[in-house]
Amino acid sequence: MTFSRAIAVPVIDGIDWATFEYSSVYSSRDNPVGIFEWGFFYKEANLPLQKGKLSSEPYHSPTHAGGLLAIDRHFFKELGYYDQGLLVWGGEQYELSFKVWMCHGAVLWVPCSRIGHVYRGPGRSTASSKYTSQVPLSDLNHKRVVDTWFDEEHRKYFYRRHPELDGFSVDVRDQIALKNRLQCKSFSWFMKDVAPFLLDSYPYPHENIHFGNVCT
Repeated sequence: MTFSRAIAVPVIDGIDWATFEYSSVYSSRDNPVGIFEWGFFYKEANLPLQKGKLSSEPYHSPTHAGGLLAIDRHFFKELGYYDQGLLVWGGEQYELSFKVWMCHGAVLWVPCSRIGHVYRGPGRSTASSKYTSQVPLSDLNHKRVVDTWFDEEHRKYFYRRHPELDGFSVDVRDQIALKNRLQCKSFSWFMKDVAPFLLDSYPYPHENIHFGNVCT
């Protein structure tokens, strides 16, 4: 793997939405990486710094928070850019992360690159929170990512967290064709070689006994 086949992501610091106060989210001792839980909430794990490594050196991360990245435009084009079937926002960070790793690239967290982000204040909403076909757009995006990049062995764990999505149909034939054309690796490979520590924080969910809503 060369740097031309990697995406570089920065450390994202916080900017208070009301006061615009800038503050670091991480300490200098942190070595965070992007992961996820099986319902596709973005999470992070803090891994120990490898012996002999400098804290300023870029290092591998399974996923990233999305939106803030640098990528070689030729590599981005080869990957088909983002999946054009993704709506508004939500899921694009997983889609690009899985695609980069599984299609012979890497995600690099770059500690020396820092970008401040204004996080939403209370009561803010976005278009992605609106519903289409009775489910949030972001959930439909996640379904597209799972149906494209997960293998059958791991797909069931997402649907245990979101059984309401199992009956919806999304057309990912173009994405499957892209994956086959680029001879991408499997999600089982991703879990074994890129994110084996994910299960320490988020083990595979058990099969549901019942699922539904409780009304009061």
